[in-house]
Amino acid sequence: WKETIEAALSFDPPHIAVYDLMVEQKTAFDKWGYVPGLSPLPSEKDSTNMYRYASNTLQQEGFKHYEISNYAKSGFECEHNRVYWENKPFLAFGMGAASYLQGFRFSRPRKLDDYLLFVNEELRSCEDWTNYMQRVRENASQLHHPNLEELTDKVMLGLRLREGLDIESIGIHYGTNVVDSILEGAQTAITMGHAKVEIDPNSGNIQRLRLVDPDGFMISSEIIANIFSYLN
Repeated sequence: WKETIEAALSFDPPHIAVYDLMVEQKTAFDKWGYVPGLSPLPSEKDSTNMYRYASNTLQQEGFKHYEISNYAKSGFECEHNRVYWENKPFLAFGMGAASYLQGFRFSRPRKLDDYLLFVNEELRSCEDWTNYMQRVRENASQLHHPNLEELTDKVMLGLRLREGLDIESIGIHYGTNVVDSILEGAQTAITMGHAKVEIDPNSGNIQRLRLVDPDGFMISSEIIANIFSYLN
């Protein structure tokens, strides 16, 4: 692992992404019998040490650890991915493409025949884009709870970033009760030193909640899941 990091640094890249391998069902790694935590994949302890080593080494080399798995030199953060992490709207095209507009997530058909049917019949039957988005909202509202999903997305994505979750913005859009639930869900992590709150020195209000690098980042899934349990 150290050799891999050193080899990557030898190319003097402006950006490095460091991800854990996730063994998903029906992938080649799954079919080959790879099991997370068992050889030849690293154990949980080894993965923790590898993550900590990458974080320390890359930051010593001048990289900013701006997202859980991403490091960049000044001015080279990935603008494309920040759109997703900051939960900003985006429109995608093509088979299986997923979009996020007006607070709703929707995907286009994955198979060619279904996609052609979608383009030739469903899209063409819409008078305009506004009419199409109305259909998207109606379908999504029947299947999901848009406000809760939007909130949980903001929490999950915001805590992936170094600057953390904008608590002030959450309070304005969702109310103080939601802020109280988020902070209550994060209290154990705060007490353990895995998360911290940033307070406005003038108003005394909590501005942001962020995970501590690297210890908080390494258990982000557990911290976020605990916050979700309070929101639900």
